[in-house]
Amino acid sequence: MQPTRHGFIGAYTRDGYVMFDPERILDGKEARRIRVRGGSGKTRARAMNAVVRRITELGFEADLLHGALEPDAIEGIVCPSLSLIITSAGADDPCAESSDPCVCVDMDEALRTVRSSAYPETVKELTAEALSYESRAIRYMESAAPLRADAGDEYARVFNRAALDRMLAPWIETVTAHRPHGGGGKESRFFVEAVTSRGLIQHLDSVMTPRLWRVSGPWGCDFHTPLSALRDAALSRGLQAVCAMEHSQPDMIAHLLIPELGLFITSEVNVHALASAAQRTIDLRLAMSAAETFSQHTLRALAYDELMVEQLMEKTAYALELARLTRQRIDRMIEERVDEQVTNLMVNAALAALEPAFMGAARGASYV
Repeated sequence: MQPTRHGFIGAYTRDGYVMFDPERILDGKEARRIRVRGGSGKTRARAMNAVVRRITELGFEADLLHGALEPDAIEGIVCPSLSLIITSAGADDPCAESSDPCVCVDMDEALRTVRSSAYPETVKELTAEALSYESRAIRYMESAAPLRADAGDEYARVFNRAALDRMLAPWIETVTAHRPHGGGGKESRFFVEAVTSRGLIQHLDSVMTPRLWRVSGPWGCDFHTPLSALRDAALSRGLQAVCAMEHSQPDMIAHLLIPELGLFITSEVNVHALASAAQRTIDLRLAMSAAETFSQHTLRALAYDELMVEQLMEKTAYALELARLTRQRIDRMIEERVDEQVTNLMVNAALAALEPAFMGAARGASYV
């Protein structure tokens, strides 16, 4: 059984709230999708934790995806052995808009009478307030994007692609030495790090493998190009490439995992602690020797850009914390009308609905 991998079901980025389809993590297998919705966030979290315990009891592995507002809460479970994807979502959560589930466990069924008296106008106002804080977080990340792009443009101006190709050649040769099997490679994407209500959180330790390679370079430079070249090499040999995208630039690769080779390739976008553990390292500074002639004005501008981006990320985290606290107020209004017995009934109902999926039963829509 593989170690449990952790990541994020979605992240707030310069492009808004972004989710990647977790089905691609299953390496092309058709997935059974189950959604746990409704109730309070606390009750859904209890249900998801119970599901994780049940999967573990059955001896299956699972990738656990966390939420950006509640980083400790599990909002997604991907179980490759069962071709099973379970997501948790409130009525207005972004992940509620993901693909239609095969089974929907509606925890609001036990709350129909109490939700009707849960101050609906107040709930609507608080939901709008939470969404405004989340929109503010996205605007902060949008403001950071041009600063990051300015730094990238400066380094691109002095970047020597031929030098990078020479440095990458031994790495690509190692990857392509794998004997291909039938069919093409599969690419999947997810977030292994995200700006959350508690600031930037990374789950790199959960995706680490015995083989660690590292691409190093200055803040703001292009790590995507070398990582995408290694991804393409893996795909050309029929390998699975699991791409961990940058938390603020969801179209750029920050880290790359090739499970069949037991290989994890990380960039130094936000990572410094892995330097001593890496078996191979490429320093992009060697492909940007002209950067040593940058004027003092340019160096000060790069330092300013980095500082401003850090401050904007702090503001993003604060806005998400305000959104989290606002949503907690909504949850408390619901929980005041639900005792422990009803909560246990809802959690048990969720487990009962999911049990056929664990046992490999036939598909079919069922609503609790």
